Amino acid sequence: MDHPGLYIEVRDDDKSLISVFHYLPGGELSMVEPKGMPWWSTLISAREGVFIAGSFGGEGSARDMELMVFDSATGELLWSREQVRILEEGERWIKIVQDGEEEYLLLVSGKKADEKNIAQPEKNNRDNFPFRYTEGTRYFETVRRFLEKKNLAVPEKVIDYYEYEGKIVISCFSKGISELNNYLYVFDSAGELMLNQQIGENLKGLSDNTFFIFSGNLIFVTSRNDFFEYSLA
Repeated sequence: MDHPGLYIEVRDDDKSLISVFHYLPGGELSMVEPKGMPWWSTLISAREGVFIAGSFGGEGSARDMELMVFDSATGELLWSREQVRILEEGERWIKIVQDGEEEYLLLVSGKKADEKNIAQPEKNNRDNFPFRYTEGTRYFETVRRFLEKKNLAVPEKVIDYYEYEGKIVISCFSKGISELNNYLYVFDSAGELMLNQQIGENLKGLSDNTFFIFSGNLIFVTSRNDFFEYSLA
């Protein structure tokens, strides 16, 4: 990729604004605001100096979207297609179906690609995202009892759990006065607490992917849109 690293979508509810942060393995963080990206859109993926976004809710099938491709450095809209569905993604191309017709498009230009030069895509690696345990399952109850013994927050509804290089990372939601609070914990292999961080407060619902691991670092964003990394080395 021309622009390695991670792309993270952050929404500002008060301003109805979407920002995309580009995080590099060395810790460098930059931000771009996609120009013309609707508030209800979502970031799908990023590669080859671009990031791909989609907006659902048009006149076609519920699975169809408006596909938008932006320059990852400037946030400028490079091209878009309406009422399409993504079938596959490669480093420099994307395969879509529109009106029943399948075609390969070049990511940078949106022009039709020569199928003879298309390489098979690599599978997405989600191994660095947590497992989610729901309330009532055996795994949820095991982690809940562990946290209670540590006199930490009492989990409700779901727990996000991940083990990495001898460290245990747990994110849980706990009942506040009227809403939910989200807590993030890191333990060493002996069960000793290394990190105790409240990352969300007065939440009306549950968040997806409350943290992830990248290049040996724990990455998370608080409800105040503060971006953090914590070394798990």
